[in-house]
Amino acid sequence: MKKETQNITALRSKTWITEALLTIMKEKEFNKITITEIIKKADLTRQTFYRNFNTKEEVLHEYVKKLYKDCFDEIEQMPQKNMYKILVTYFHYWHKNKDFLLLVKKSKVNHKVMDFYYPYMGKYFDQAIIKLYANSDLEISYMKHFLLGGLVQVKAHWLENNFTENPAQLAELVLKLINPLVYDVKEL
Repeated sequence: MKKETQNITALRSKTWITEALLTIMKEKEFNKITITEIIKKADLTRQTFYRNFNTKEEVLHEYVKKLYKDCFDEIEQMPQKNMYKILVTYFHYWHKNKDFLLLVKKSKVNHKVMDFYYPYMGKYFDQAIIKLYANSDLEISYMKHFLLGGLVQVKAHWLENNFTENPAQLAELVLKLINPLVYDVKEL
């Protein structure tokens, strides 16, 4: 991954490259898009592309990273947090960005976006947006991964269902699902 920059020209080029990639993704699967197509659409040179990014995956990764940062900035700025409000804010953010999620699905790149998700979400859990109560670091690690995986799958299922539920309904459902009182073990 290339070094972060504050250079206005470089930032503008990065924006144009990202916009070009997202535009092309509306018509083509991600794995069939070439760097040549991206630079033609962005009206930039190959040298400019490689000065800013190593691969088209990196372009997508940087965009997704920005989306998650914006999402968690919204959560961090909430005056009073509880799990319900965090989930509503999280799902509301992705509902506002559902066009991107639909584009990712259409371009058959869901798996790449989800690969970017785990390290970024884990970082926010570690920064104590959500306090996990457990008896050991091992328990906390598994709880965190369980919750992260669940949120990924719930969001993916919500996308598959064309965002039928509103963010508040989805937050209520997730809270109900992670409540240990809803589980019971059947005897075989």
